Amino acid sequence: MNKIICVFLGLSVFIASGEVKKANYDEIKNSISVLENAIKEGKEELIPLFSEAIEIEKRANTPYYAEKIMKKICKAGKIKEDEFINLRKNFSFFDISIAWTINQITGKPIEKILKDKEEKGWIDVICQENIFQKENVLLKIKELNPKSETF
Repeated sequence: MNKIICVFLGLSVFIASGEVKKANYDEIKNSISVLENAIKEGKEELIPLFSEAIEIEKRANTPYYAEKIMKKICKAGKIKEDEFINLRKNFSFFDISIAWTINQITGKPIEKILKDKEEKGWIDVICQENIFQKENVLLKIKELNPKSETF
């Protein structure tokens, strides 16, 4: 009987470790502060992008949508699910969705974009990449929103 319980617990831990971490309240709160900083700095062109990234993060607060968003990012961003799960240890859905959007427009690897974000912050990274001149950024990021028509 004890062996059965040990095997069941071991399998439960193994299965749970492969799941994507859903978004939580603190991550959403931190993302809103990034939006507030853009407003304070007068970077009004970034507000719609950050707002849409927050919408995606809000959707990712359930395991079902977190999984769907992860699969979309992995497929289009050409990263493995294990890599995504590893990124989620250090980055929010807000961060990853913005990095994915930049990746889709510039071709720059998601991991490199997130590293740049850690060093400079989103406002500097987005301004440096000049993505607003290359493509409609809002249409691209909306592709990640499971409630959107483009998902």
